[in-house]
Amino acid sequence: MPGRGATFGVASLNVCCGLANSLPPVRERAVEFCRRLEEADVDIVNFQEVWTPGLLAFLRTRLPSFRFVARKTGVLGQPAGGLVSFSRLPLASAEYVSFRGTRPQGGSRFFRAAMTAGACLQGLLVFRVPALRTVVGNVHLTANRDGEWSAGNRYEALQAEQVRRVHEVLDRTRSPWTALVIACGDFNLPSDCGLYDAVVDGGVWQDPFAAGNVPTFHADLLPAHERAHRVDYLLVDGDLDRHPVTETDLLFTEPVALPSGGTACLSDHVSQVVRFSVPGPPDYGHLAARDSALSLQPPYRLDPDAGPYGTYPHRPRMGWRRSPARRTPITAYVGPAGTGKTIRALYESRPIDLGRTAISGQVYWINARDKESLKAGLTDLAVKAGATPRQLQAARDGRKPLEDLALAALEGKREDTWDNWFLVLDGLDDPAMLAQAHSATGILRRGVPRRRNSHIIVTSRIRDPGAWGPWIRRVPVGT
Repeated sequence: MPGRGATFGVASLNVCCGLANSLPPVRERAVEFCRRLEEADVDIVNFQEVWTPGLLAFLRTRLPSFRFVARKTGVLGQPAGGLVSFSRLPLASAEYVSFRGTRPQGGSRFFRAAMTAGACLQGLLVFRVPALRTVVGNVHLTANRDGEWSAGNRYEALQAEQVRRVHEVLDRTRSPWTALVIACGDFNLPSDCGLYDAVVDGGVWQDPFAAGNVPTFHADLLPAHERAHRVDYLLVDGDLDRHPVTETDLLFTEPVALPSGGTACLSDHVSQVVRFSVPGPPDYGHLAARDSALSLQPPYRLDPDAGPYGTYPHRPRMGWRRSPARRTPITAYVGPAGTGKTIRALYESRPIDLGRTAISGQVYWINARDKESLKAGLTDLAVKAGATPRQLQAARDGRKPLEDLALAALEGKREDTWDNWFLVLDGLDDPAMLAQAHSATGILRRGVPRRRNSHIIVTSRIRDPGAWGPWIRRVPVGT
């Protein structure tokens, strides 16, 4: 609903499918923890140690509402790195990065060779959640089998190099489209060890569980002389003003009765859950009618014709047949005053030189800093598009939208098909004018037909993403 947001939850769990543990078989435990996840208020579940294709298939049958799966297939058909993520929302661009090449610096020659080979089995699964503009990294680092975390231990260099690779991959995956980045999984690093600062990258990442610091490994499953630590993390980085953490939770903290009989922990790890807020669209008042051309659905339901940035593709598909659903792309350069937004608009609307052939560009520039200037510019554009005096008089009387007459210039003549046509609205800084431009009759309305190589460019100081429709591509400038 306009002005109202929603929440989405992310969970992480090491399912404990190792070679040696005292728990019941993983499939017996999976029946129960999958049932509880189905009932939980969670949208994305990240699993570690799913080492076999059979276990993956079993989990899929037990999580019917999590219809979307992110994974990469290993050489034996198993999820690469044992990492798989289930989601109730569509996923995209799944990528697996192995920790191959990371190696320890201390220990015996046999230890270094074994750990270097074992690191090839660990890695990072990265995928996007387009509807939430979110990137998620599912992580599993090499375990420190010694249980000794002091500075200079023989695992330290290996784990530090793996943590650096995690941050490098996630930094590379970010884009202007990204609003939130989540890194979660079994890091196998206690929160009180020296590498914790590297895990949160010196405080760049927010650790929602830092205050409580509850151990995520069951103490009952450790040797008597060892203490349980918080070795799992669910870290957050991004626009937390628009996606604040609203709640944290821990699942599977106590032994439960299994359907097959007996009582046991569902894993040797506890599942961490973080819930975030998703802001709703702005309330446009009179545009909230059901038959409005403006989409008032939340941002996680982008237009099906939209591109990856919530806008229509800037380049049409090649071929003779043109789809009638093509729309004029709209780009908004947003940022503070004096950061070069107008220069970017000028650069974007320059003619394209293709060597022997130059694609000419027609640019119409409108000063949108006040209503009078915008109206005058739209009137001139309507005259350029061939509006008759009778039509102009109807627009002045309010019987016909002036924007309809102006947008007719984007259609042009049939023989001008190869020309680029740019409409630049410079300085649209008034929120009321922006809201009017988004309306069903506004100049930035949703679904402006594109019968030429047309493009609308806006410069504005309004940086709030909620003020812009999901069909408009926002490009921050000066940040």
